[in-house]
Amino acid sequence: MRILYVTDSFPPESVGGAGQVVFDMAKGMIANGQDVSVLSATTKKENAGAGIYEGISVRRIFSSQKPQFFRSYLAANNPFIKKEFQQILDELRPDVVHFHNVHEHFSFAALKWARSTGATVFITLHDTLSFSYTRLYHFIDLNNVHQKGPLNYRVPLRLSLQQMGKSFNPFRNSSIRRSLRSSNTIFSVSNALKDALNQNGIHNVETLYNGIDPTSFISTFQEEQLLRSRLNIGSRPVILFGGRAMTDKGTEVILEAFSSILQRCPNAALVMALEKGEYQNRLWMLAQKLRVEHSLVLIDLLHGRERAALFSMASLVVVPSIYFDPAPLMAMQALAAGKPVVGTCFGGTPEIVMDEETGYIVNPYDITALADRISKLLVDPARAETMGKAGQSRILEKFTLKHQIDRVMLFYKKAALSEK
Repeated sequence: MRILYVTDSFPPESVGGAGQVVFDMAKGMIANGQDVSVLSATTKKENAGAGIYEGISVRRIFSSQKPQFFRSYLAANNPFIKKEFQQILDELRPDVVHFHNVHEHFSFAALKWARSTGATVFITLHDTLSFSYTRLYHFIDLNNVHQKGPLNYRVPLRLSLQQMGKSFNPFRNSSIRRSLRSSNTIFSVSNALKDALNQNGIHNVETLYNGIDPTSFISTFQEEQLLRSRLNIGSRPVILFGGRAMTDKGTEVILEAFSSILQRCPNAALVMALEKGEYQNRLWMLAQKLRVEHSLVLIDLLHGRERAALFSMASLVVVPSIYFDPAPLMAMQALAAGKPVVGTCFGGTPEIVMDEETGYIVNPYDITALADRISKLLVDPARAETMGKAGQSRILEKFTLKHQIDRVMLFYKKAALSEK
């Protein structure tokens, strides 16, 4: 089966989870015996063209960053990329075209272009941008840290108008919904996201959890000690945070909680692995203001064996997103590495982390509760180890790359049979 994965960004350029998911799926499908190519956009002209990345055939189309005003229009339909996209489809003639995040460059209209070739079409939605201009916060009650479901994810028109002002495109969402009808199946990375999609008029959705290769998180004692030495943290217990450098991921609430944690666990270290940029300086200034900078270690994102060692040396991993985070890979990676997770109650994390079994689920706006759950694991290593082992078992039972590949192949084959 000839499969083409289409994504706005792909390693090594991408830092988001969707690009990593496409990479893992492509590797898994190749191992499964499929003929796989990846088509990605790039904002760097020198990177455009065809090549091989870690055994995967990758084509990159140049697509410049557009002014904010035009993005709400180009997310629905980007005519600047259409001709080259169609030429590549004509050349590769894939049986299956599986889209991932496309709102920034390829646009949702690309689903219709792919469908017109006779290919079966799928899309995995990793976020809420198919129906919302921004990440979802509006459903969160900041005055009630004990907020329970069911939650109202529907985005009212007045909110979109308020958020976008003159950039508001009245045809954006209806156009996207029409394009999504070209997909044989729409995949959601969590049941929470499926619920949000349904509430906003997007149906024909199936949950397809992202998959993890557990062997990628095996590290040796020597590798862990080498990394501890490089980071100058000795044998201190480590709280690990990793991901995109932005407030929405909970970077600031974890620093606030860390101030309280140090009162109970003065020897703890907070290691934050983030993408490079000025945001690290901003966090350092906040840490100084909170007087926790002596126990904070800011590092760039790590990969390969160093990433495995980073998880290995952690006592626990924290995923405190303060918005609707559909399915944070960091939570899955932590459990795969045998580490308990203290995770957000917003979005898909509660489907990954079982509260009081493989970690804790908290409202990240409740700084006291966040600090308490982290401290519990730091002062009770046996509890942390038990939860970590339970997390590893959960990954093996439900969230491996093999689970993901096997499930999506069923949809590919079913669609192929129905169109004969």
